[in-house]
Amino acid sequence: MNFRTENSNNNLVLQQEISTPLFTRLAWFAEFEKYICNENFSAQTFTYTDKDKQLILPLAISDKKLKSLTNYYSPFYQLLTNQKVTESDIQQIVMASKDELEKYDIIDLLPLYKADAQCWQNAFEKIGFKSFIYQHSINWYHDNIIDLDQYWSLRPSKLRNTLKRKKNKLDKTGEYITKVTCPKSLTELNLYLTQYHHVYYDSWKKVEPYPAFIDAIVKYAWQQGELRLGLVYHKDIPIAAQIWFVNGPTAYIFKLAYRRDYTKTSVGTVLTAAMIEYVIEQDKISCIDFLTGDDDYKKDWMQSKRELMGIQACNLSTLTGKREYVGNVFSKLRKALTT
Repeated sequence: MNFRTENSNNNLVLQQEISTPLFTRLAWFAEFEKYICNENFSAQTFTYTDKDKQLILPLAISDKKLKSLTNYYSPFYQLLTNQKVTESDIQQIVMASKDELEKYDIIDLLPLYKADAQCWQNAFEKIGFKSFIYQHSINWYHDNIIDLDQYWSLRPSKLRNTLKRKKNKLDKTGEYITKVTCPKSLTELNLYLTQYHHVYYDSWKKVEPYPAFIDAIVKYAWQQGELRLGLVYHKDIPIAAQIWFVNGPTAYIFKLAYRRDYTKTSVGTVLTAAMIEYVIEQDKISCIDFLTGDDDYKKDWMQSKRELMGIQACNLSTLTGKREYVGNVFSKLRKALTT
């Protein structure tokens, strides 16, 4: 497996990667390769080592095209390192991999924070690739959280009133139980995961394409002490479920679902509030990240949003790369003329 190398320098990454978001660790990409890579694309890493710093770029290969080893599960994409990533690091990994990168027509990377996208564009320019940056998605988040009272004071009154009304209604029946938990054992974790999948399957969402990947990532986060699970039960039947990851000062909302028959009860809203209360008061987080998607309801829970970008780098030394570059130029001009 590409992400289980014997190079002792990888220990630099493995020893310090726990301080980085789960989504930019070797473990994430190892599970991605194991459960999601298929006959259409394979994983490949590009590595650069200099003294005490190691840089690892996880990519996917499909024909003559390279792309970030990401999909709809990936909230953002960054260069893997045992230290804080700088623009110089991005330039170093690109220059060190120049001979290999030049074998491909196209390089696609996403989702990227805007500053990172610009750094990649600058780096690709140095090896003869012309790049186009475009908006891929939106990331809603709430930082600078001081305490629970401050958080709720910033929420719209409509949300606060709806939550109070719905929660009181559920409590009066005596039939609903809300639980936020960090499983104590693997047996308990497996039980909650089974309940989560049952809720998800009966929700408004599409069928989970890679449930084994979800289980593997959840178990990894549990082993690191970073998993927070939330469930709502009605007469002992799980009807809402959420998966969050807590890393340092940030809580990431990874998965959430509720059964379709319970839409009017707002059990999803009640559970989100319980999760927020837990991570602020118990984990003492100062940031909540709703990850990818510009869903309208997120603005009620979060304070800020930022663009997530994609970048396509075209190799001007190949016919396909040139053709793609010209197509991008005309597409950009056409868009400018129609807006």
